[in-house]
Amino acid sequence: MDIDSLCDTLAHQGEVFRHLSTGISDDQARVHLQPGAWSLLEVYCHLYDEEREDFRIRVIQTLTAPELPLPDIDPQGWVQTRRYNEQSLAQVCQHVVSERQRSVAQLRALAAVNWQQPLNHPRLRQLTAAQVAWAWVAHDLLHIRQITELRYRHFAQHTDTYGYGYAGEWGPD
Repeated sequence: MDIDSLCDTLAHQGEVFRHLSTGISDDQARVHLQPGAWSLLEVYCHLYDEEREDFRIRVIQTLTAPELPLPDIDPQGWVQTRRYNEQSLAQVCQHVVSERQRSVAQLRALAAVNWQQPLNHPRLRQLTAAQVAWAWVAHDLLHIRQITELRYRHFAQHTDTYGYGYAGEWGPD
């Protein structure tokens, strides 16, 4: 397990999240561009909760206290119960970045641990701590793509001088 590579990647992706929120108002961040899809603000709130209550907990607890059962999570339900779309994008993004820094520091502080330790969770026992750690990176990339698409669609819908052909094609909808 290349902990330095993992930590460097997670740290860089945290900065990407910070940069991708720049210049977006709360009103823009609350818009649902498609029925049933998350708003930009909901994506950032999801990232914040996943950082604190999913990936960091599941990886570090598996490595340091593998006998303890992992807590359940409800990412879909939290969108409504935690009122994601009523929050402030700037504040939530600041929380995402600070929690990511905390995650990276905690991962870097781990001594010799067994990265092949399986998760203590009824549905996830086949996954190791290493696999979940790298899934964290993949999860970030999926949401970076989602955030980029939301920003692009908002830009295309609200910019009358946008030169579609000259800029290039986004791809299929």
